[in-house]
Amino acid sequence: EAVAEAGRICSCDWGSIFNFNDEPVTVNVYELPSLDASWHATCEGVFVNDSTEGLDLLELREVVLTNKD
Repeated sequence: EAVAEAGRICSCDWGSIFNFNDEPVTVNVYELPSLDASWHATCEGVFVNDSTEGLDLLELREVVLTNKD
């Protein structure tokens, strides 16, 4: 569900600016220890609070983005 929602939000936010094709894009899936946790993401991973140790990557999933009509 989270991967599908990420694809829907990305398509909605960026679909009027970029031309997406039918090629799937990869979504990295992480599990946060708590929904109340403060977190941030960089190209190096996802980090909780001020930690310098990134969360473990659970899996890679693919989603196809669509352009806004």
